[in-house]
Amino acid sequence: PGAYLVICRGDDLYASSLVLVTPLKIEIQEDATSGRVRANVRDISTDKYVAGVHVKAIGSNDKTFQSGETDLRGIYIADNLNGTSTLIARDKENQYAFYRGKTHLGIQPQSNASPAQQASQQEQAQPQYRGNLDVLNDRIQKSNWGGYDSFRRATNKGVQIMQVK
Repeated sequence: PGAYLVICRGDDLYASSLVLVTPLKIEIQEDATSGRVRANVRDISTDKYVAGVHVKAIGSNDKTFQSGETDLRGIYIADNLNGTSTLIARDKENQYAFYRGKTHLGIQPQSNASPAQQASQQEQAQPQYRGNLDVLNDRIQKSNWGGYDSFRRATNKGVQIMQVK
């Protein structure tokens, strides 16, 4: 058991990740409208729920953590989380468990834009490296083709002295 930093490299590409090897598992039930998260902490090696595990919870739109201990059933409840949830649990032997939610909890941020405009804004906010490359390559190719085409269709006969210099 432990936390391991894994770094992978191939040519000029790098990737890294944190791998957590632990017998603890957090089982989650989320209520999106109220922002409530119910966490069941279980030791998978003994297949029992663990009491007295310290749990910290936060929503991606929250500024402070909520924390507490699991009860005798191994349950911890966090209320009023906003955004996607993140939970970290630590037992008395310093073994950890981690959970990152995928569901947006609590109050959705209000926006005056239509759903199509929101999608467009999100798309524009993310860098479009491949799209930018395609646009620039297309411009270069059109410019080169235009120059070649005008040279090919020119009506000049013979060698022009001024162009040779």
